[in-house]
Amino acid sequence: NDCYVYDLLIGEITQIKQPKAMDKSSARKIRLSADGNYIAYLVNNADIFVFLFKTMDHLHTYRGAENIVDLCFSPINREQIVALAVNGTVYIWNLIKYSEVIQFFDEGCVKATCMAFSLNGQFLACGSNTGIVNVYDMNDYKWLNKRQNSSQRPLLFATFDQLTTSVSWLEFSKDAQLLAMGSTVKKMAVRLGHLASGTVFQNFPSRQEHFSKERLTTCAFSPKGAFFAVGTKEGRTRLYQLKHFEKY
Repeated sequence: NDCYVYDLLIGEITQIKQPKAMDKSSARKIRLSADGNYIAYLVNNADIFVFLFKTMDHLHTYRGAENIVDLCFSPINREQIVALAVNGTVYIWNLIKYSEVIQFFDEGCVKATCMAFSLNGQFLACGSNTGIVNVYDMNDYKWLNKRQNSSQRPLLFATFDQLTTSVSWLEFSKDAQLLAMGSTVKKMAVRLGHLASGTVFQNFPSRQEHFSKERLTTCAFSPKGAFFAVGTKEGRTRLYQLKHFEKY
């Protein structure tokens, strides 16, 4: 459970030992906040340990009522950490007021698998084992005013149902125009969704690529969106140029 920090400027690697507060429990996932102030460990099934990154002082442990499958810090609100439970419950916990929690249920979810937050903080995407991806507008003003009521959920901005197997990963482009979604269960199972129209690009992947036997495990967009990379289970990286975007 040790993790490592690589300083890109000086080329130095720092090892971070497993925090004592975790009591030798295995971390399933680790997340760092956008400002670098917090680090979170998903431990066991539903426990999220949050530490101050610089000192590794234990801040708080959050616990979901169901098993947690994914988590992330809000990219905009520095006081929030978000988690997705296997039953589709989305938890939004306060990093300052520990007892304060907002929650809503991912519409139509059977079994949740992963989530992603856009860098501008507007969109939250939730994936499920049925291949459905729901995208919520977290800036929905009606929800912001009523969110203490657990029966309310933010505006369902878009739904993508083009994947036919369990969603394994999600990634927004840096400008939140595109959403990449993929599944490792099926060969070459990847789609690019356009948020504004709620549709996917029909020419991606190309027909020729449908014959590939590679299974896709992760992806990344370049800072300005001109390039899109996908990692494969076979250890290769597929690189695409998105010609709509002019800059790297």
